[in-house]
Amino acid sequence: MKCQADKTLAPSCDLSGSATATPTDEICDGKDNDCDGLIDESWDNPSGLGLAKCAGQECKGVRDAVVHVAAAGAPNSGYYVYGYEASRVDASATSAGSVSTRACSRQTNASGTGVLPWSSVTWVVADAACRAAGMRLCKVTRANDAVVADEWGFACALGKNCASGCYPYGSAYDATLCNGAEASRNAAATVGSFNKCITSGDLDPANAGEAVFDMSGNLAEWTDDGRGTLADGRKIYTIRGGAFDSFSVGLGCTFMAAALAQDFSYPDTGFRCCSSCAPGLADCSGACTNLGSDSANCGACGTACAAPATCENGVCE
Repeated sequence: MKCQADKTLAPSCDLSGSATATPTDEICDGKDNDCDGLIDESWDNPSGLGLAKCAGQECKGVRDAVVHVAAAGAPNSGYYVYGYEASRVDASATSAGSVSTRACSRQTNASGTGVLPWSSVTWVVADAACRAAGMRLCKVTRANDAVVADEWGFACALGKNCASGCYPYGSAYDATLCNGAEASRNAAATVGSFNKCITSGDLDPANAGEAVFDMSGNLAEWTDDGRGTLADGRKIYTIRGGAFDSFSVGLGCTFMAAALAQDFSYPDTGFRCCSSCAPGLADCSGACTNLGSDSANCGACGTACAAPATCENGVCE
């Protein structure tokens, strides 16, 4: 924190008092790491604007830990998914944090400690947090209620026989591998700490060995799978994967029976984000765009600059 010109305290890049401190690429930490006046932006500094340089190059925006799902049959011919359950920018090993500006995907924070996942979150907040990260909740496409494409489920079930249920680590249930009810932890663990609770399929043939953590247990995860509308207008969405208080059936990749109102929240509910676009580009309704320079999507999808202003580093000027 640093005292600003208006005498308020705000997160800031403060290199005073240090002869060696230099701007760095953005990390998901609630700070202006690259000294360009923006915090935790997902896009790279546009070239030619005289912004802070990192190792002689324009600084990069936040690079969340994502996995490219590009196996044969992947929805949308390939997509990206958070490797870890979403966490807040100020999460630690003992606190899920309180800052809700955007979602992060990482196993440790800037201090090197583990992070607790973002829990007690509504669908509305989860959706906004993914969008603020340039991504979205994982999509399910249905036709007459039948599932046609399922990003979350594809990543979880890839390479397994799911005829009688399956799990990210294999087709047979193992209560010891993930944080479900039978693990008897009775609370969410730091993301990725159940280090065998990972996907076992080859998600990206070009990058063998990539894995997604905690798709079974820890927190149940909101998805963009609309299941109808209540009489009062609230929409209903599916949550996936079960949580620390779920038993075997609810922990499976194909379990889709848990559907809740968009304003529901509980300590066992969280989320992860997906995107059709490579890191550094935002998924704006399926179109991949640079929020740092696109005047039709400046700083956020759908935020257009009124002529003659143009978009410079995510701000209409």
